[in-house]
Amino acid sequence: MSERRKAAATGTETRDAAGNDERRQTAIAVLLHRVSGGLNNAAMAFELGIAPSGDADASQRVLRAGLAGVGQAARATTLLGELLMPGTTNSESQARLSDVVDLLRSRAAQCGVGLRLEDESLQGEYGPTSAANAVAALLDIIAALERAVPGESLSLAIAQVRGGASLRATTVASAPPR
Repeated sequence: MSERRKAAATGTETRDAAGNDERRQTAIAVLLHRVSGGLNNAAMAFELGIAPSGDADASQRVLRAGLAGVGQAARATTLLGELLMPGTTNSESQARLSDVVDLLRSRAAQCGVGLRLEDESLQGEYGPTSAANAVAALLDIIAALERAVPGESLSLAIAQVRGGASLRATTVASAPPR
């Protein structure tokens, strides 16, 4: 089996190219974590749901939670596929910006940056979108998070673009004192 080797750095690479690769690697890690978490949650829910408990309603809720975990993992896998092989997903609105927002909230917490939607009244799915739009938004906001300083707050806005909804960072401000 041949081993892939990374080309040695020459010192002439642009920071943007290196930054794009870092953002891509971060997005891959975030999406893999989401796939793993969704499948883990599904497996636990299915184990609990099939165990005899005597409460049929509780078993149904647990099984629905398991199916939700599978759905979460499937949507993250679609985004991962688009990130790794751009253009391979179809252009239908099969992604959810709510998944991207959840991923970004988790990443923002790791970076010590606050994250909020400009219009918090937008609940639920935040509008369906294509996997390409979702991946582009994920990479753009990861870049904005990298530029933010811990303690700052990043605002996100939802905009309609070709292929569905998208996210964009609108402001970075100092977080209010706690």
